[in-house]
Amino acid sequence: MDRGGRNPSNYTSLASCFIHAKSYDKAEEAVTKALEIDPGFAPAIGTLGLIMKKIGNVQKARSLLKQAIKIDPSLNFAQEALESLGK
Repeated sequence: MDRGGRNPSNYTSLASCFIHAKSYDKAEEAVTKALEIDPGFAPAIGTLGLIMKKIGNVQKARSLLKQAIKIDPSLNFAQEALESLGK
């Protein structure tokens, strides 16, 4: 998978498409590429949190979502996902 070039946003968008298709392994692979390019890219961290939520790893999801929000508090999707996990 090398369709995104060196732009983490491209891989994060690709991961979102895979999430919608319920192809979580491919989504995780794409978002991992984004994080290899930019380990602090909040949308990718949040997307990985969504993937963890979808596959049932609630503890990891919560941690990643909090990390993404700490970096970028404007990430509404991460806020909503974290709220849906409860306290």
